[in-house]
Amino acid sequence: MANVVATFTANIAPFQAAMGKLATSVQAGTDAASNAGQRVGGAMASIGKASTIAGVAVGAMAVGAIKSYGTFQESINKAAVIAGSSNKSLKGDMKDLETEALSLGKTLPISAEDAGNAMIEMARNGASIKDLKAEFPAIAKASAVAGADLAGTATTVQQAMNIWGGGAKNAAKDSAILAKNANMSNAEVEDMGQAFANVGSTAATLGIGIKDTSTAIGLMSNAGLGAAQGSQDLAHALTLMAKPSKVAASEMQKLGITYTDSQGKFKPFPQILKEVASATDGMSKSQKVAALTSLYGAAGAKAMLPLLIQTEKKTKSGKSGWDAYSDSLGKVSSSSKAANKYLSDNANNMTKNVGQSLAQMKDAFDAVVKTSIGTI
Repeated sequence: MANVVATFTANIAPFQAAMGKLATSVQAGTDAASNAGQRVGGAMASIGKASTIAGVAVGAMAVGAIKSYGTFQESINKAAVIAGSSNKSLKGDMKDLETEALSLGKTLPISAEDAGNAMIEMARNGASIKDLKAEFPAIAKASAVAGADLAGTATTVQQAMNIWGGGAKNAAKDSAILAKNANMSNAEVEDMGQAFANVGSTAATLGIGIKDTSTAIGLMSNAGLGAAQGSQDLAHALTLMAKPSKVAASEMQKLGITYTDSQGKFKPFPQILKEVASATDGMSKSQKVAALTSLYGAAGAKAMLPLLIQTEKKTKSGKSGWDAYSDSLGKVSSSSKAANKYLSDNANNMTKNVGQSLAQMKDAFDAVVKTSIGTI
């Protein structure tokens, strides 16, 4: 593969010229105020001082804006290169990514710099230029909905797509699941990144999708089992389901449970939970813990117990705790259209609260300034 040399240049001469004209105008105003001060005294001298202060402030703002824009451009440059942009397409790719980031910064409480850094993390996790353009809007909205770190959200969503596939067409659906899950449980979006690293590959191999995996992690976190530890314990349980130990196989036979169908295919995880719950129904707590420990080991039993409780527990709607939670995630991710609507509606709602509104005003102003500099 040919090496791509990333370069960063910014022609700020026109901007500097504009600032020079502004400074000249301010100085002229100061001189005029000084001459007038000889006739009207101290009042006009105060205006001269104010004008000088204004000139200094304008200059400081200009320097700060140029420096901030340079940092932003550097992030966009780096994201484009990591994502596979060629020397020939680098300039155009950077422009497209910059436009996307600044556009979102005008409507969501995210800064342009955060957007650039998030794109870098996505690229590091395998996103191409095409992926960045298609996936980033949904990810940015998910970050706003969940109140999560943008770079962390981007990394987690990209990780989910790497594990369960689907590419850009699943970006909105995966983002919606993560945002909804974060708002329904103690598992933040960033926590899910570690959880997916622990159990994602095992779950995907056994045919367990992101919705059921997220449901399990969310319910475990609400039961006091953190996402990181819970996902490790769940991975242990799934491994023993795929390849039972002699002790586990004996307990399975005793309880009359299986994890595969007549064709040898792994059963849907919710079905397995229901069958295990039915097989252990009527046991005392100590008997159930003993049976689960034989089946899944001490670690796996810790993950399975709260999931079995939620499989048996009925909610006000009449659904089990598992089904009610899973259905909520399924509703917002049933299609890309449904996912985008959930993310857009709730991102807009989040920006209505005072804290988010202030952040959005700041980021929108920042985006406007950077857009203006970028057109010079």
